[in-house]
Amino acid sequence: MKKTALLFLMLGLGFSFSTLAQDFTFDELLKLKTSNLSDFEDYVHAKGFTFINLNTGYENCVSFRKGDETITYCGKEEGKKESVAGNLIYDVTIKEKYETLAAQVKKLSVKESEVHLRDGEPDIIHTNVEGGFIVHMARHNNYKTHSHVYEFELFSEETDEYQIYTRQKNNINFQ
Repeated sequence: MKKTALLFLMLGLGFSFSTLAQDFTFDELLKLKTSNLSDFEDYVHAKGFTFINLNTGYENCVSFRKGDETITYCGKEEGKKESVAGNLIYDVTIKEKYETLAAQVKKLSVKESEVHLRDGEPDIIHTNVEGGFIVHMARHNNYKTHSHVYEFELFSEETDEYQIYTRQKNNINFQ
């Protein structure tokens, strides 16, 4: 009886730790950001993510899901320096996973993070990290499930919409 109780306890602990296990580290996300689509697909498939959507319109993105997590690769269009061109988006629903990734982002930051608003959405934490990348971290509400989605969006510095807007309008300084 004690062995059976111990087995269930170990299985329960293993399950609880596996549900909080981080599917991607921030270093992995940076590598995926700079990979080509074929390598990206191979990597996320190996992590157990499955294809859910292909958007070949304006954004030219492909998305994969595992449980409540989604990762999206947006191919950079030649000459395009705006919106989501060449971006990587990773959404998690567990706050602890968000906090773990946010701590990894902070370790690689090259200057203090900034906070800005976007069209009434919750605050976006804007962080410049090593290698010429920018990370936007935000919490969104999922109105279908009445839960939060924590989003990490990786840009290269030349495609960051806030810096582009600043250069064009020259009336807002986020730096």
